[in-house]
Amino acid sequence: GNLQRLCLAQKVASRGRVAVPMGLMAMGGYIARANEGGDGRVKRYEPTEKFVGVIEAWTNKLLQIVDVIRPADRLAQHHRLDPLFGRRMRKRGTEVMLGGWRALEPFPEVSHFIHSDAGWMLLLPVIAESVRSGAGELAPVTINLAAHAKKFGVSRSHYRRLLETAWQAGLLAQSPQNGSAILPTHELAAAFITCMASELGHAHAWAIATRADGS
Repeated sequence: GNLQRLCLAQKVASRGRVAVPMGLMAMGGYIARANEGGDGRVKRYEPTEKFVGVIEAWTNKLLQIVDVIRPADRLAQHHRLDPLFGRRMRKRGTEVMLGGWRALEPFPEVSHFIHSDAGWMLLLPVIAESVRSGAGELAPVTINLAAHAKKFGVSRSHYRRLLETAWQAGLLAQSPQNGSAILPTHELAAAFITCMASELGHAHAWAIATRADGS
């Protein structure tokens, strides 16, 4: 469906890999089969109220971050006041992606982690803590791989392999030592921060356009 095509276009997951989280989301009550006619060979899913609540909370957090950069826009407040704003904004973004925008293509360093299960959830605290603790320079970070892996549904060995391959690919400045000394290179940190800035910039543009035309 559209989700599989979008994931393939963005090069973040294969069709089979998309099917696994879809099944888990259905089991968890986050999506449900849509009750509609049409071609019975096509499976259509719709988000449940449970999932909509999670996504709307995430959207508001995203807009709060944007508001730190552009406080005069007050987008998070607008999102809270207009119950359809988040949905229209995300629809606009989805249309841009389906139209050919490659969000991760300029950032191959980040893609190394994105393409691995729960890789982004490991990269995020590594970069944040390395920058925060470095006092102007990147600092080594210690991550409890077993606890972190359990939190995001992967194995400790999966994270160990991911870090080792990142070290071999030149994305880490030293051997990660099983999570006790993870030091990103300046190139990886710069790619991550630029990637995040790009995502926030697009979110800001979509939100402003959505508020302007009400669609």
